[in-house]
Amino acid sequence: MATVGIALVSASNVAESGLNSVLRVPDSATTMTATVASSAVSQQGALVVPDDGRHLLWEVTTDTGALWVAFGPSPTASPGTQFLVPLGTTRNWKAVPGDKVALIDAT
Repeated sequence: MATVGIALVSASNVAESGLNSVLRVPDSATTMTATVASSAVSQQGALVVPDDGRHLLWEVTTDTGALWVAFGPSPTASPGTQFLVPLGTTRNWKAVPGDKVALIDAT
């Protein structure tokens, strides 16, 4: 079982000098947060991405175990599919309005 921090954070575009590109990075303030205890059964988070015109990112952090995550209007996470979040890491994904996150232990 992993303790998982889930956040929706706004994202800003930052120009990269010399590369002619723009990098979307999370802002320092979170929009919404939740903590979920993962298990061997898919757990769906309560956060729903609002449709308010902001550019948001999912930020998923696990500190006690690796997990698989899935996104969608009614997602179900299953081992070996979607995205792996290794133990002790934080990963970010673009958030789509109406989506939720689901997670399951990677063991």
